[in-house]
Amino acid sequence: EASSSSEPILTINDKPIHLVEDWEHGIGGGLWTTGLAIAKYLGTPHGMEQLSTKRRVLELGSGNGFLGVCLLVANPNLEQVVITDTKEHLPLIEKTLQRNGIESDGNSDASSSKVLVEEYLWGPTTPETSTTIKDNSFDLIIGSDLAYRNELHDPLIASILAASNADTVTLLGVTMRDTRPIFFQKLIAAGLKYERLADHLLENLYRGKRFGVYVIWRDDESSQ
Repeated sequence: EASSSSEPILTINDKPIHLVEDWEHGIGGGLWTTGLAIAKYLGTPHGMEQLSTKRRVLELGSGNGFLGVCLLVANPNLEQVVITDTKEHLPLIEKTLQRNGIESDGNSDASSSKVLVEEYLWGPTTPETSTTIKDNSFDLIIGSDLAYRNELHDPLIASILAASNADTVTLLGVTMRDTRPIFFQKLIAAGLKYERLADHLLENLYRGKRFGVYVIWRDDESSQ
């Protein structure tokens, strides 16, 4: 059964942000450490400055919608945030949005909708893939603890490529003990570059070797 935090998890732009958890949905039903690390980074001056230039954002493997809320609060001027996961997680995402006073347009394909909640299975785009995912016009792709199993690496990287263009930045939170070096090798092989956010940009708790927040982008030079 879903439970909402009585106290806010954190505050961004003076707005308290609440989380709705439901572990019956699986591991995506709760908030993991790297998700909170990214959320708190988004509320820092550096995070908000970086986000201020973004207009369309895609969240992969949202689980509970918490990062989507943080994005919308950190930059109220975002034109569109598309929050995705498997079908069973979508009701929980909607509950977290509602708990924070945010209305979505469900799984509508309307390009004018500011907040979309959609089912999305990672991998290469197909004719059935939502047009909001495969139009390559996202400025930012974001996700937390998505590469924790080796079999997830290829479909995740395929989705990053499918939804990105030369100017897209992906922000990925990683628990280092779960994400093997082969994932980063596959990023390079797929024509992507990556860089770990410097420790001083994160709270003390998230610094060091246990966790990492990585910036990923297309390596145009290797694809030419």
